[in-house]
Formats: sequence, C-alpha cells, structure tokens
Amino acid sequence: MKKIINRNNILVFRKGVKTKLSFHFYSTEFDCKCDRPECQLTFIDDLLIKKLQWIRSSVGPVQINCGFRCGPHNKEVGGAEKSQHLEGTGADVEVRDITVYQLQEMLIEKQFSVGLTVGRYDNFTHLDTRPIPIVFDKREIKIDK
Repeated sequence: MKKIINRNNILVFRKGVKTKLSFHFYSTEFDCKCDRPECQLTFIDDLLIKKLQWIRSSVGPVQINCGFRCGPHNKEVGGAEKSQHLEGTGADVEVRDITVYQLQEMLIEKQFSVGLTVGRYDNFTHLDTRPIPIVFDKREIKIDK
C-alpha cells in the first residue's frame, strides 16, 4: 500500500501512485489536477470514501471531477479560501446513471442520515464531510419540483 500517513481519518498518498481505497475508488481519482512539481501529495478523508462508496452502491458509477486541491490550484480555479478540497474532505462528483438534479435531491433528502454536505451546481454536485453538514446552492439555473 502506498499510503504514507493517516491523521484524523485523512489518508495521504503520493500523487500519481494508484492505490485502491475501496471496492470502486482509487487514490489517483482524487489527485490535484495541477501540474506543479511541488504538488506531490493527495489528501483524502476516509469517511468521504465510505460515503462515496455508499452512493456508488446506491445509484451507480460515480465520477470524481475534483478531489483534493493544493492551495495554488484552489486559488487558480476560484475555490473558496477555506475550501474542503484543501483538506481532502471534499469532492465534486457526477453519477453516470442519474441526473445532477436527481442526485442532489436524493442526497438532500437523506442528508442527515448520510451526514454529507451537499453543494448544488448546474453540472456537478459538491460533497464534503465537514462536521456539521449543510446544503448550499451555487446553481445559476434553479429548478423547482
């Protein structure tokens, strides 16, 4: 296993080294998307992996669009100053077999039992494991039932 440390459920891996995290997820799916030579580690919350695995088992294949981000890359993409991506506790996802809207509605309905923050965007869903889950809406087009 390529895991190099574990602190408070945050697993740390060398960027680019593919390590199996669960039945369906690998560490490289969460690597920062930048190409900076100094960006060599990937931080991933073990609890986030478990929650994503639950989603995968419930609704189908989950694509990780963005997992961990280093500080410079987070600034570059306009991420929040205290983004959960910086800690390895957040991921932006899509699910192949349902729409973004359907995923968001399902997760909001189960939010307290699942314990995930749900961030609503037009083309993806942000999920994170902050201590007190919230729902936030950054969609440009609001869809009501």
